[in-house]
Amino acid sequence: APEIILGRGYDQTIDWWALGILIYECISGTTPFEAVNQEEICRKIIQGQINFPKSAPFDDHSKNLISRLLNKKPQDRLTNGPSRGTAVKNHDWYHSVDWNSTLSKTVKPPWVPKCKNALDTKHFSAVDEAETGKKKWRDPAPGWDLDF
Repeated sequence: APEIILGRGYDQTIDWWALGILIYECISGTTPFEAVNQEEICRKIIQGQINFPKSAPFDDHSKNLISRLLNKKPQDRLTNGPSRGTAVKNHDWYHSVDWNSTLSKTVKPPWVPKCKNALDTKHFSAVDEAETGKKKWRDPAPGWDLDF
C-alpha cells in the first residue's frame, strides 16, 4: 500500500487494501501493479495506477470494488468510515452472496473434491521443477526468532 511504501502510519484499511489485491489476483491471475522491477512496482502503487487487462474477466462491479479498495488515499477507500466491512459486503460485486449463510457456515460449496486421504494431491497441478528451481530455502537470518 502507498502508506507503507512512503513510511507513513497505517491502520486497518491496509487489510482492505490487501483484499483488493487478492480479488484482482483471483480474477486476473496477475498482480495489479506488475512491473519489471521493485522500483516500478512501488511507483505504480504510489500513483494508484491500476490496469485492468481486457484479457481478464473483470466486470464493472469488480473494477469498481477493486478501484475503491486500492485507492491510493487511505481516507478515500471504500472502507474508511463507520461502515467499514459492511460497505464491502453491500457492494454490488457481492450481490449474490448470502452473508447470513456464509457467517453461519451453512453455505453449500459448488464442488467438493473427492480425496482418498489428507495427503491426496490429485486435484493439484503438477509442479515443474525447472520453474521453481532446485535451490533449497535458506534462512537469511538464522536465530531471529530465538527470543519468542
